[in-house]
Amino acid sequence: MGFNIGILVGGGLAGIIMRYNFEPYIIFLVLSFSSILVAFIVLHLGLPSNLDFKGKGEKFKIPESNVLIFGFLLFFVFGSGGIIMDWSTLWLSKDLNTPLYLASTGLIFFSIGSILANLFSNTLINIFTEKVVGCYFVMIGASILLLSLLTNNFYIILGVLSIYGFAIANLVPIVIRQAVKQSNESIPMTVTNLITIGLSSTMIIPAAIGFLAETFSLTLNMYLLCIIVFTSGLVFLLKFK
Repeated sequence: MGFNIGILVGGGLAGIIMRYNFEPYIIFLVLSFSSILVAFIVLHLGLPSNLDFKGKGEKFKIPESNVLIFGFLLFFVFGSGGIIMDWSTLWLSKDLNTPLYLASTGLIFFSIGSILANLFSNTLINIFTEKVVGCYFVMIGASILLLSLLTNNFYIILGVLSIYGFAIANLVPIVIRQAVKQSNESIPMTVTNLITIGLSSTMIIPAAIGFLAETFSLTLNMYLLCIIVFTSGLVFLLKFK
């Protein structure tokens, strides 16, 4: 949930910065000092030293074949997520002609939906089960977002981004939970391998997204996002046990 709160705060600050045209050097100075402050807070108020892990950890290795598919799911989920977080503001302002200071509201609405889903994740799972929340919610959310793109209406898309954020917010933890259940390796090893594979997408996918945006359009990336997320939900459904 902390990640989504960061998106919410970042989206709000981006709108304020673009609205009042702050000097870039001021923004970088503030962000730099904020990062240092956060680092000190984590250092002194984070995990107690007596609970900190010390010693030799397990090395990364390719997961078992029955778990590897979950790593590829995280690869595409993490990679495609950059379309929303990195490109949605530019997309809304350029392709939908939204005022620049309002374009970041897409991130705000997306994060609000995600935060609500995180807050009520246990309740949602108790009511609908992990399979429904992790698979059907994701496919429905991607489908609704795809339909909203066809309207080309800023306000409809804004509301749907919140629904989409709500629908996919719990996908990653449920994928990891399923991988752990189906793995014969230790939990730390399984989780570490999955996260490593998932985050490796940041070395490849952003370049592909930028190329498609430059060559074709930002809107194409949004359509691809819907297709990738829907397919991920479908594959997860087929692998779910």
